[in-house]
Amino acid sequence: MPWLGFYSDDWGFLRAFTFAGDQSLTGLVRSFFEADANTRARPVQALYLAALYRLFGLDPLGYHVVNTVVFAGGLCAFYLVLRTFCENRLLSLAVVLVYGTLPHYSTARFWYAVFQANLSMALYFAWLYCVLQLLTETRRRYAAWAVGAALCLLGSVLAYEVFIPLFLFSLLVVGVKHRQLVRVSQARSSKPVDIVSLYVIPTVLIALCVLFKGEMSERGGAPRWSALSDALPAAVELTVGAYVVNLPRILATIFRHHFDGAVLGISLISAVGIYLALKRAAQRDSTSYPTRLVLVLTLIGGFVVAGLSYAYFFSYFRVGTGINNRVTIAAAVCVAFFLVSGVSLVGSLLPLRLRKVSL
Repeated sequence: MPWLGFYSDDWGFLRAFTFAGDQSLTGLVRSFFEADANTRARPVQALYLAALYRLFGLDPLGYHVVNTVVFAGGLCAFYLVLRTFCENRLLSLAVVLVYGTLPHYSTARFWYAVFQANLSMALYFAWLYCVLQLLTETRRRYAAWAVGAALCLLGSVLAYEVFIPLFLFSLLVVGVKHRQLVRVSQARSSKPVDIVSLYVIPTVLIALCVLFKGEMSERGGAPRWSALSDALPAAVELTVGAYVVNLPRILATIFRHHFDGAVLGISLISAVGIYLALKRAAQRDSTSYPTRLVLVLTLIGGFVVAGLSYAYFFSYFRVGTGINNRVTIAAAVCVAFFLVSGVSLVGSLLPLRLRKVSL
């Protein structure tokens, strides 16, 4: 879109880069830290934004192209994770598509100052994919996957901290998957090296990163665990509040004050294309569909974890819209599971002939 550019905090960062006495990458990173001492808690953010400035200067186009590529790469990694975990192509596509189109974290798609949110997301899913490969990998490439997982974890957390709760929750998910694979003889029972690489190293690295962030920044340090009482209202707001119950008012406002025929046309064409792609995937997918019990558990899990994964930024509670909504990019993963599970559960309760009509 021709009107994409720079906004708000972008100008402060660009000013620091432009007037830095040392225009090398190291000098730009140093100037970034000097502009805002709190950014020292996110060294990967500083390196990423400085590298983009070195490449594109004050031309916004390159920044947005790279951000879009990183965002798309993160969605691809998410899809690979879901296919590896559940082996159901239709559900994997549905969850990824819903997550990729959720408006909950819209500013992360357009705001240069928070492009690290998408980088953190992509590295989180890359880490989870590496960890899932460790469950079945032979000794020959085991070390490579383990090192890759550690680097992705550090890169994600040191770029942005909002995925820390999901990292910890994912360790439980990995444990469940490992037990399933052992039961069907597709993976060996846990050995000491597996315990260390799958659980101990990630936990230690996250703990060290939290301590580091607490030392480097007053605003991005340890989670405000005392605010966990807000987890329930946060979960309600994220899953069914901002963009379900409030959706009619949002749509009315859009059509009344921000109507754009081109955007509406592109949206309708995209919706039809997505429906046809999902319909084809449903017809070609021979894997079994989750039971209602699994869908209910996923629905509940998505709701609960969505609220808990908000722990790092409860000070931004109820930021479904507005400039700060980039902090929900991690919680939105759980929202996607909640919505897809809910729709699937409703669909499973419909008469068979109605289900066939939709397909």
